[in-house]
Amino acid sequence: MGLYMSIADENLQFICTEILRRIPFTTSVILHGSRATGEVKGEDDRDYDVFVVLKTPLSLFYVKRMKGIEAEARKRGFKLDLSVLPTFRLKYGRGDLSAYFIKATGVTVWGRDCLRNCDLGHLGETIDRSWIQYCIYVMRRLMWGYDPSTRRFDANGILKALIVCCRLIVLFVTGEYVVKPEDMLRIIQPYRVSNRLAFGDEALNLLEETINDGAGTNPPSSFQLEMKR
Repeated sequence: MGLYMSIADENLQFICTEILRRIPFTTSVILHGSRATGEVKGEDDRDYDVFVVLKTPLSLFYVKRMKGIEAEARKRGFKLDLSVLPTFRLKYGRGDLSAYFIKATGVTVWGRDCLRNCDLGHLGETIDRSWIQYCIYVMRRLMWGYDPSTRRFDANGILKALIVCCRLIVLFVTGEYVVKPEDMLRIIQPYRVSNRLAFGDEALNLLEETINDGAGTNPPSSFQLEMKR
């Protein structure tokens, strides 16, 4: 089994080489997140988010080795987040938001393209299970923007969380993963005007306000939040 796609990125070449050298029985290597969806252009300091697809019984044996690869990446000057993706998560992942998210944003860079053939259905069919995962995911992103020392939220951090929130709403409703906020609003608009949107309208309204106030790059004044004592 060789490379599934031609890799021009030297850092990604290093990652694949080290995974195959240190982690036997790897089924696939999947790049996901902003580097896979094209949100990152040129030089960027964002992490390389990579999944190593393994059969479940093998995953615990290789966690230490994966940490070693992450350490080598830091020495080379880039950030790497390696995670195990058990094969059953894709095989039996219907209604699993995280599995759906991986499929929507992931690109197989080595091995068997398990993303193409996995059938995860539509999130709307299993909204109860997915909704809980969605709330946890957005709250986690929101707290990344909170500074305990000042008891304040960083406005840019909240804006990023809002974009993630709206991106997942669009993913829930339409099945499409959309990068640009303007495109999110355009794609979801028919659902909003026809009252077919079961949830998320307030978040989309706030995103629309943000785009109108600052072209989608600067948070509006309403984002200046502070935790109450």
